[in-house]
Amino acid sequence: MYQRNQVSTLVQRLVEDTVWTMQIIVGPGQTGKSTMIAQALSAADVISHYVSADDAANPNESWIEREWQVARGMTRNGSRKVVLCIDEV
Repeated sequence: MYQRNQVSTLVQRLVEDTVWTMQIIVGPGQTGKSTMIAQALSAADVISHYVSADDAANPNESWIEREWQVARGMTRNGSRKVVLCIDEV
């Protein structure tokens, strides 16, 4: 499968020790952004919670808060890093 150069950059950023880091991937539709994210999450070997706003019935602020809480629950009280990925925002 084709892998963009940006995947390695994203992997490096995902495994950084920075406590609060937000990565925003933007670009035209149907250009492989979701694929690139999936490849980076797999290559980074990080614990992640991936959701797509396309799959949500009502992707509003309460939906985002629920997904945030799911990811926070995966951290084992802050003892490990969890990446929350919200696609198609």
